[in-house]
Amino acid sequence: MQSQGRLIDVFSAAGRHALETRLGVFVAARRWFRSKTRAVAATSLVCAVPLPGEVKEMVLAVVRVGFVEGADEQYVLPLTWVHGDAADHLTRARPDLVVGAVTVDGEERPRWLIDALGDRHALEGLYGLFARSAVVTAGGAEVAFRAVGGGFERFADDAVEPRPIQTEQSNTSVAFGTSCVVKVLRKLEEGTPPDVEMGEMLTRAGFAHAPRLLAVAEVAWPGAAVATIAMASAFVPNVGDAWSFVLATLARRTVSADGADDAVRFASTLATRVAELHGILAAPSQDARFSPEPIERPEREAIAQALVRSLDDVLSRLDHHARRLPPDARERLGALRRRAPAVRDIAARFVAADGACVKTRVHGDLHLGQVLVSGDDLVLIDFEGEPARPLVERKSKRSPLVDVAGMVRSLHYASVAAARQPARDVPIDGLRRAAEAWHVAARRAFLDEYFRASAGRSVLPAAPGARDTLLYFYLLEKCVYELYYELDNRPDWVPIPVLGLQRILEEIDAG
Repeated sequence: MQSQGRLIDVFSAAGRHALETRLGVFVAARRWFRSKTRAVAATSLVCAVPLPGEVKEMVLAVVRVGFVEGADEQYVLPLTWVHGDAADHLTRARPDLVVGAVTVDGEERPRWLIDALGDRHALEGLYGLFARSAVVTAGGAEVAFRAVGGGFERFADDAVEPRPIQTEQSNTSVAFGTSCVVKVLRKLEEGTPPDVEMGEMLTRAGFAHAPRLLAVAEVAWPGAAVATIAMASAFVPNVGDAWSFVLATLARRTVSADGADDAVRFASTLATRVAELHGILAAPSQDARFSPEPIERPEREAIAQALVRSLDDVLSRLDHHARRLPPDARERLGALRRRAPAVRDIAARFVAADGACVKTRVHGDLHLGQVLVSGDDLVLIDFEGEPARPLVERKSKRSPLVDVAGMVRSLHYASVAAARQPARDVPIDGLRRAAEAWHVAARRAFLDEYFRASAGRSVLPAAPGARDTLLYFYLLEKCVYELYYELDNRPDWVPIPVLGLQRILEEIDAG
């Protein structure tokens, strides 16, 4: 790749092929690339918009990835370059940021094209664009930074030191001091993403237990609809996510056996916050995107049939892959098949639940990793839904019990993960008993408090029997989803949803 001295020169027509080749290799190797199992056919540059920065040149690139089969995908890639000793250090310390070398006219040493979200000066420039509500146009494309919910508050320079958040996988987030968190949405999809729609709605509603949305950045070019590339939300002081908090709590409780009822306190607070979220989403609205709707019988039939088919399919896959499953998972397969009729019974009751099924917007991917521990309270984050699902599905309305089932299953996952962590001077059986006792108490407390806090402001049926039918249906649906995921990604974790599914079916059989 070559340049006459400006970063934008790298994107000229003369060097386009070499650049696109390098971008294709770079994008396909990133953890936020969504289609790792598909064969890439070609990579092309859709647009490149120079973004003004006080210190660092930066270009917003949109890269299209074509596949041998299936639809193309587009990815957002802010780029900058480094040179000199800083470049030498970065290529050794952070090779994951490096796209490739650039030969610059009149310079002996090459510069290195890198992901700008790993460069402090570029990130400071990005913050400034949000703060100024900047609008940038180039080559027919436009990038606009739009204030939301009262606007983006500019903090003092010493308060906005950028700090990339390392735990994220499907997107890239950066915290700017105690000012805000900017999330760059790596996969570009036309239209408003659910995270932005939900953020705007919850900010207007004054929901204090989700980050306040401050601004969004959007891109458009001729022939394409406006698409969101980034969003800025108010920073929430926190000590980490609830998954890490639970594992640490269980480790302390197992070792010290202090007897504190931490499970009930934590799960009750969590349930209250989820119920408050669902109460806001259940309120009547003139906005069709958020108004509650009945789940009519034809839709219930389709959902139920999909669950039954998916269970049959995933059980067949478990049989096929039995040899590579852990022994405890293999031992439970027979029991699962014997109890499979209970799934059809719940599915039939779900279909027959006329008048009891109402759908609203939901979080869509609620688990302990989507909850921040802030002081003595909890904050819900990341309203984008399950990243693997198409945009239209992530924005669709569903029963609030989809979120409840997701959190119940996450509590189970956390208890099993905690029991797998070795603890000094504690037998493994003791670890398992303590973690299981925590899970039983937390699950009961979460469900009891959720239904108590939801009373009178929820779309759920008042009758416990109808409510339990819906809960068990969505718990089964979640377990089946987990089985697919673990088979494809973490076979050694398959015993967790297998055990979860077995217990749910036993509870259904017990009435």
